[in-house]
Amino acid sequence: MKSGYVLDFSNRTFQEFIFEHTRIDIYDCFYNHESGSKANRLRAFWDIESNHKVAKLIDAFLSHWETQKLIKNTEISESENKLLQKCNEIVERLKQEYNIINEKQVSRDAHFDNIQQQIIDHIELARFTVWIAVAWFTDKKIFQHLVKKVSRGLMYS
Repeated sequence: MKSGYVLDFSNRTFQEFIFEHTRIDIYDCFYNHESGSKANRLRAFWDIESNHKVAKLIDAFLSHWETQKLIKNTEISESENKLLQKCNEIVERLKQEYNIINEKQVSRDAHFDNIQQQIIDHIELARFTVWIAVAWFTDKKIFQHLVKKVSRGLMYS
């Protein structure tokens, strides 16, 4: 990735591929790291996003790479196979870390003072998921913060 290239992707197909697998627009200014090249945007993604999303995207890249090898009828060399195994181990480790963090960092708190700001603060701190349990939802400011987080890939339910 030193040259800024990522596999065989053009800017458009890179953006579409990442959006398809993560629901994130990699060309959002949030990921404009250094030169803004595909490689630097991907590095920003790795720095910013959760282990779960990074694992999911790396897994998709690996599948894409293997598929391209098959389409081109190109054999995977021994060194490529070793690298592929290491990458798959990294994906599995990232997935396991996500499961551990997900189990340990679920917060269920009740707030009665300055509720709007408490909710917004917790939305901003969320790294993976926000669960919302309400009878009705009418606060536009909280809604705007949720929309902003979801546009950056936060999961919700």
